[in-house]
This record gives sequence, C-alpha cells and structure tokens, in this order.
Amino acid sequence: MFNLELDKTVKNDYAIPGTAVIIGKDVDEVDQLGLLRKKGTDIILDPQPSSDPNDPLNWSMPRKLLHFFLLCFIAATVAAASAFNGPLYTEMALVYGVSYSELNTATAIQFLFVAIGCYFSQPLANKFGRRPVYLVSVMLSIIASLCFGLKLTQGANYAYSILNGLSVGPVDSLVEVSICDVFFLHEQGSYLAIYALALGIGTALAPLIAGYIDVGQDMSWCGKWTSITCGVLFVAMFLFSEESLYHRENISKTSEFIAVLGSNTGENVSESSSNDKHKEMVEVSRVTGSIPPAKSYFQRMKLISTDQATSSSWYELLIVPMYTARYPSVIWASITYGIQICWLSYYSTTSSEFYMSPPYNFSGSAVGLTSLGMLAGYVCGCSYSFFLSDWFQLKATRMNNGIFEPEFRLLLMPFPILVNMAGLFMYGLGVYYGLHWSVSVIGIGFFSFSMASISSLSITYVLQSYPKQASQTITVILVARNLIAMVFTFITQDWLEGVGMVNMSIMLVVFCAFFNFLFLVFSFWGKKMRKWTTKWYFR
Repeated sequence: MFNLELDKTVKNDYAIPGTAVIIGKDVDEVDQLGLLRKKGTDIILDPQPSSDPNDPLNWSMPRKLLHFFLLCFIAATVAAASAFNGPLYTEMALVYGVSYSELNTATAIQFLFVAIGCYFSQPLANKFGRRPVYLVSVMLSIIASLCFGLKLTQGANYAYSILNGLSVGPVDSLVEVSICDVFFLHEQGSYLAIYALALGIGTALAPLIAGYIDVGQDMSWCGKWTSITCGVLFVAMFLFSEESLYHRENISKTSEFIAVLGSNTGENVSESSSNDKHKEMVEVSRVTGSIPPAKSYFQRMKLISTDQATSSSWYELLIVPMYTARYPSVIWASITYGIQICWLSYYSTTSSEFYMSPPYNFSGSAVGLTSLGMLAGYVCGCSYSFFLSDWFQLKATRMNNGIFEPEFRLLLMPFPILVNMAGLFMYGLGVYYGLHWSVSVIGIGFFSFSMASISSLSITYVLQSYPKQASQTITVILVARNLIAMVFTFITQDWLEGVGMVNMSIMLVVFCAFFNFLFLVFSFWGKKMRKWTTKWYFR
C-alpha cells in the first residue's frame, strides 16, 4: 500500500508538507550536526526546540504532563456538560411539554454553536493566547449548566445548548494544537489518543451519573452539579494552566536534515536537490543573541500573554484558515470525523427512547448504565491508538530510511472501520428485534471504539501533514464536523420514523463504510496530494 522505498525524485523533494526526517541512523553525525535528539535514541526531535527556557518544548516532563492533564480534565468536564441529557430525554419531553424532535432541535443548535465556537477560538487564541480562551470556555460551561439547572423549560434548554456549544468550541479545537505546542512529532499521536480518551470518559460517564442524580435528587441537579464541577476546574486552570502559545518556524527541511538523510540512505544527497523555492521561508527556531531568562510563576500565569501572539490581521486570522478547506485530506478528515460524531448524537438522542420502551422498560438510571458500553469502547479505541499509532509510525519511518510520512498511520484504519460497521448493526437491529440488551450495548461499545480510534488517526494525519497550519486545518475540520452533526441531529427522528430502524441501520453502515474507506485513496496518493498542495502551504 505504501511504497516505503520511495524513488529518488520524490525522496529528495523535501518541500512536501509533512515529510520529515526524524530518524538518524548515525547518532554521532546527528550530534555533530547540532541536531537535538531524544536522549539515548536515534529519534531526532521535530520541531527542534529553541534555546529559550520558556519554549514549551523545553519544559520539564512533569510541567508538560501537568499542563496536558489539565487540558484532559477540561476536555472531560466540558464534554460531560454537553452529554449528560441522554437518559433524561423522556423526562425532559414530559416536563417541557415538547416532542423528541423539538429536543433534538436544541441538541442540533448546540452542535451549530460548537462550530461557531471552534471557528472563533483559534483566532482569539493566536491573538491573546490559549490560556484566556480556555478560561472563558469553562466560565461559559458554568453559566450554561446553571441555565439547565435553575429553570426546567425548553427555553432554558435552548440557552443551555447555545452557551454550552460555545464553551465546547475551544476544547474541540485548541487542545490538539496545544498538544503540538508542547510535544514532539514522534509523541503527538499517543497524547492525542489520551486526549480522545478524556473526551470519551466525559461523554460516557455523564449519562451514567445523570441517571442516578435524576433518581436520587431531580433532573435540575444534573446542571447544578455540572456547574459546581466546572467551578472547581476553573480555579485549577486559573492557578496551574500555563500559556503554550510560542512562535516558531518548522526547520525540518534544513541542510542538516538533508545530510542525515544522505547518511541514512547511503546516497550523495545535496541541499540543491530539494525544492529551493521554499527554503527561504524556513527558519531555524534557535534563539539568537542573548537567551531570555525563565519566566516566574506569576509571569507564566498572566491572564493574557501577547509576547508570542501573532501580528496577523483579523482577516488573516478569520478568513485565511478557510483556504485549507481546499486540501483533500482536510475534506476527508472533516467528513470522517463528522460521521463519527453522528454516532454519538445517534446514541444520545435515541437511547432513552429505545430502552425506556418495551421490551426493556429501563429506568432513567438503567439507561445511563448503557453508557458503560460507550466507556469501554472509548478506552479500547484510545488504547488502540495510544499503543499502536506512534509505535507503528516510527517502525514504518525506520523502514523508510528515517523519512517520516503521515500516511503510514493510516494503515491502522481498517480494523476500527469494520468494528464501527458491526456496532451500528448491533445497536439498531438489536433493539429492533428485541434481542437481549447486551447485544445493543456491545454495539455501543463497538462504534465508540471506532469513534475514538478513527477520529484520533484522521486528525493526527492532517495535523502532521500540514504542521505549520495545524490551527487552521483543525478549525476547518471541526467547523465542518459540527455542521455535519447538526444536520444529522435535526433529521434523526424524522429519518428513523420515515424509513424504519432496519433501513436506517443499513444506510448508516453504508455511509460509514464509504467515507471511512476513502483512507485508501490517501494511502496510495496522499503524498502526491501533499506535494500538489505545496504551492498553497508555502504561499
């Protein structure tokens, strides 16, 4: 599927976005060239960190992990705030005096405002820093949860949906970029998998907990407890979450890397063999002149940090990112990630209807327990990505003479796609034929496994294909993803009532297979597509 022994013409075209040299077989030569590598290994660090102690790549590992796990905490909490109402759907319909379709409209509006939040998060974060955007996100989640908890009306539910959607936007679109701020190329896949697990834990545990809160107290306390949890999170973020925005240039196409590649391949590769047109746009990120002192705790915890902020105009920040929608991989990842979120919407909007009706007749708390299948699926799916993604990428890179290609990661896609298809059948048809509840719950676990692994793999592929445009591509992908989920949520109930559960299940499986298996196109021609888009990447 992949031609690991690439021909010399392609191998020497170092201007292709995403292609990098991260393995140096002769470590002594790597050291002599002044390239930094992972201690005790032949893995070359990409990006190369600067000599600035404030560079997030230079943070100590405990400092990096504290920053990362705070981001995971915010991801899990905000995800929970947007997903707890699944087991409450039947009760909400009765209390509000509305239909399931009207409840779905509120959920669809939430997806719309998640898209809006994603769109504005990146420009604001690049202008004022990541830290203030995260803090505003948590504050909006607190207010949204209070709207739900203090007044049980459909109007309050709409307010909750709008505010909560805006609060989810930064978590959806900024955490991936923050991971790229702090961790090196060879580490990013694993940490993105852990982040996906955090999202999954929040999404899966929220319905479970909400079901018991509803029984033990009442429905309004789901919102109140969420606001309390988000309040604790806000304090933790305010005290410990650092700013990771740091201006750097990608230097993976410099002469030092070309020399390493020549040594790896045994070929006489000169710098002139690469595409010199774009060389001048690549700068070494090492700090020249005096090295700045390390910032104090209070300097690191400033509410707004503009020392590394972009000077770009608002037009460049708001409009230019949309240009990356031209990239084939961005289009594919947008659709792939979008349909994965559709499965989450599918479960959230139908679980109460399915399980509180005959033959199951579950209580609200029992419906919440079905989310344990989702939790198990998320854990397994993220473990699949965590243990295999970076390991396989490095193994393939070594086979490819140290040349890193983002497409290698896509070889892990077939298994979760097949599991996804099986899960959709088991969930829908298991309920339709009145099979034991375990069949459909295992189905939930299966498509949750795929939601975690496929989303992580596709997002990582795009981020590593266009590393200098990570914030731009992720914005496009997540806006498109949430718009797809919004449309799906709007039509779910009418679709189900119009064609029936059997036909709907078949249609969902067909969509799943068609769009996900498009990864084969990128397996064969992904590098050529990246080469074709070079003119846009280095514009």
